[in-house]
Amino acid sequence: DKLSRLTGWKQDKLSPLDLTPSSRGVLITLEGGFLTLGNSLEATYNTIVDLFYQKNYSMSLHPLAASSDLLGNTMLLSRNTEYVYFIKADRTKTSAAGLKLKEKGSFLYAGLSTGGFAVLDESANSSKTVSFYMPGKSTNKYPLNSAFISAMASDYGGNLWLYDSIEKRIRIISTEGMEIGSLKPIIPSGLLLFPQVLSVYPDGSFILGGSGILVKFDTAGIPIWKLRNYSFKGFRSIPAFYKLACSGQDTSFFILDMQSQRILKFQETPQTENSCLLYTSPS
Repeated sequence: DKLSRLTGWKQDKLSPLDLTPSSRGVLITLEGGFLTLGNSLEATYNTIVDLFYQKNYSMSLHPLAASSDLLGNTMLLSRNTEYVYFIKADRTKTSAAGLKLKEKGSFLYAGLSTGGFAVLDESANSSKTVSFYMPGKSTNKYPLNSAFISAMASDYGGNLWLYDSIEKRIRIISTEGMEIGSLKPIIPSGLLLFPQVLSVYPDGSFILGGSGILVKFDTAGIPIWKLRNYSFKGFRSIPAFYKLACSGQDTSFFILDMQSQRILKFQETPQTENSCLLYTSPS
């Protein structure tokens, strides 16, 4: 309701689909567009700029996902055109042609902090490949040998982190398709049997999440805390299906609960492994 009053959009255009960290806060992909909110999920000048841009843009974007680079430029994966579009930070220009998605059917995707998208082809009739769609560059596919990737994210150097559920390690891939690093997180027994979300902080620490649980790891892959439940207007559990974004400004993180269509912000506290303060979105 609050987002509807803020944007003037109808409710059917405000269903959240995805979220990602932004240099300006958090970038939310909605059924009818995208919106930048501040790090405390507040409306900012950039929120107004996004609204004005989309009000005056002639093409309906229908994004599947939006991503932001470190300069505030935005990239969109469009559902209706199957193109990747690049929008300047000041919202004065959009790449009219964009880059056509080569992947058909099932795929995973992650926005790159240096600009663009990585798309992992999951089609049953094809070998695993990853493609990088970046402004001003040609798109190439790179093979991923013997991999079962269940989660992927970009670090702040623009490299792609892929969680391999068979080897239970994170493979770090450059945008040239080279494996430049590897990290095997120490996952506590019985936890994270099938991680589905991954997000990386600027310092290289990261969060892995699965159904009903989140675990934060330091840069060496050692667990720092785990989170199953939290207290906010009652006792609640981490949802079974959600999207995750680590803040680029502090140690907070955001969860998009797909079932309730709520965006939640958590802030770390030092007391216990499960202690996080919760803030809810204005939506």
